[in-house]
Amino acid sequence: MKNKLILLVVLAIFSNSCNQDDKNPDFNILGYWNLKEIRPSWTIPGFDGTQFVHEEKYIFNTDNSFIKISNQSKEGRTLDVPNQALGTYTIKPIEHNGEGLIFELVLKFDTNETMAANCGEGPIENLYVNKDFQLLNASATACDGPLFLYAKR
Repeated sequence: MKNKLILLVVLAIFSNSCNQDDKNPDFNILGYWNLKEIRPSWTIPGFDGTQFVHEEKYIFNTDNSFIKISNQSKEGRTLDVPNQALGTYTIKPIEHNGEGLIFELVLKFDTNETMAANCGEGPIENLYVNKDFQLLNASATACDGPLFLYAKR
């Protein structure tokens, strides 16, 4: 009986340690992510990254759908009625990344594809979650566009 009890305790400890993940178990992509900062590719004197007038957010749902909402037009002016786009996303962990990125999200736009911030690659955006649990959209940086940083609300 004593041997069975010891084996049971060892198995419980082993199974519990196998379930531990080095990623934060409290992290969850679901919910609202609001634009917090814009980092231009070029230096702009007097611009600190938080001086923007438009609002933009992502909403991630449990069924792997998302909504992107923005009141900025392609011409840079603020819209009275925000645009929105719908689509689906996939998320995958990033292993052994020296840049502090822990997750990658690939967004596929099903509606309003022009809202996809990229360098003209169609209805796709690639987003990343860093170790500080911020959402980064660097899709347009390859064509000298800005990096967008979002925080969960």
